[in-house]
Formats: sequence, structure tokens, C-alpha cells
Amino acid sequence: MLFSNEREIIGGYKMLPTKDADAIYTQKNMLLKAAKFLKLVGWFCIILGLPMLFLLVPGIIMIALGVFLLVRANKNIQVIERATQSYCAEIGVAAV
Repeated sequence: MLFSNEREIIGGYKMLPTKDADAIYTQKNMLLKAAKFLKLVGWFCIILGLPMLFLLVPGIIMIALGVFLLVRANKNIQVIERATQSYCAEIGVAAV
């Protein structure tokens, strides 16, 4: 779940056998769980990179990787939220 776009997420929602708001909410939480795990890995890389700064290059690489993962995870969370709102508006269900 490193890279995703709005159409892929809406396609995942359309594959659900039901258009119930609870099913959409559950699917959204599964997608958010993966994005939040990516965020956790980003923080882990940053924290692990700080003591590695005495080696300079590996520390900088770990911190840069952590920042990249954090930024990517935040963008994925925003895309998931936007896609969920647009799908709910498309099928006429209150946004979850």
C-alpha cells in the first residue's frame, strides 16, 4: 500500500457485495490500518536513524526513508478519505 490512487480505492469499494455504510466503514478502516502501519514504520526508521547518525550516511538514509514514508502515508490517508467521501456521495450513502 505504498502507492495508491482514488480510482483504485473506489474500485475496491465497488467490489464489496453490499452498499451498506457499515461495510464501507469496515473497508475504509482496513485501508487506513495499512496506511497507519506505514506511518509507524516511518517513525521507526526516523528513531532508528537518529543513533545511526554517528555513522553519518546510514543515519541520513534511514531518516530520509522515514520522512518519505511519513509523507507518503499522510498522502495515502488523505486519498482514502477523499475516495470514501466521493464513493459515498456516488451511491447516496451518508459519508462514514
